[in-house]
Amino acid sequence: MNTVGWLAVLGLVGVCGVLLWRAFLIEPYALKVERRTIGMKRRETDQPGPSADEPSDRADGPSSRANGLRILHITDLHLKGIGELQWQLIREARALRPDVIAVTGDFLSDGRALTFLAPLLMELGQVAPIYAVLGDNDFEDVNHPERLIGELKRSRVRLLRNEADLFIRGDRALLIVGVDDPNTHRADLAKALTEADQLWRRSRFAAASSAQADAPPVVVLAHSPEIVRDHDARAHLYLTGHTHGGQICLPGGIALATNTRGVPRYASGLFNIGNSWLYVNRGVGTARIPARLFCPPEIAVFDLQ
Repeated sequence: MNTVGWLAVLGLVGVCGVLLWRAFLIEPYALKVERRTIGMKRRETDQPGPSADEPSDRADGPSSRANGLRILHITDLHLKGIGELQWQLIREARALRPDVIAVTGDFLSDGRALTFLAPLLMELGQVAPIYAVLGDNDFEDVNHPERLIGELKRSRVRLLRNEADLFIRGDRALLIVGVDDPNTHRADLAKALTEADQLWRRSRFAAASSAQADAPPVVVLAHSPEIVRDHDARAHLYLTGHTHGGQICLPGGIALATNTRGVPRYASGLFNIGNSWLYVNRGVGTARIPARLFCPPEIAVFDLQ
């Protein structure tokens, strides 16, 4: 092999070394905060909105019931222990001062990390009330599902399993719907939305209102974007994870795989689903290999208008 050939080989080895260094030692710990302002008022049906390929978070008008509420969305913790990444997450949550925290499943790397879960959630719970749903990994025997659910309850997390709750902060309100994992076909969105309707009709707000249009927006928590296979127009915003954004991506964050079925490749970001929004969060942790490339971990904050 001539000199040029050896230089090419050395250059390739160098590039591979840098990518491995970045993937295993840098990017998995480079937590990003993604910020969105979401208009929760429905667009007029005769005004075509942006497609899923052209996401927009344009505010389409005020919704008095939820105006000004802030949601912090966390997903795919895949907890192994409490380290600098988790403390960074706690610091960011404190600084963002959300009104509510939504955690959309896959809490543990494996059951051995269960003892670390309650301390982390209790720290976050001092920031804001936590609502959560379960992910596909949370149902695996290695993660001790019953003990996991017990730890969530002990941490005062409001676990929603095809259920709904009416979140009230002063004179503002939000219907929060949570479903079991769509990836393993445990979700029942229709049941949960029906419960949300009933909660609203029984609330003090509804008693003082003369119009159903005055009902608050509905935010759906689901582990996977596969929930939109059952899309229901009553949902204003879906918050999901599961894909890890692809975890190992091409430059520009182009996902090679999303581990989803029956839906377009919603790897990460904001998409329009009819007159509703879908957000796919890259998540905090990693699965299978402890690496990320061109796909940093994230938490997302939504200011509702």
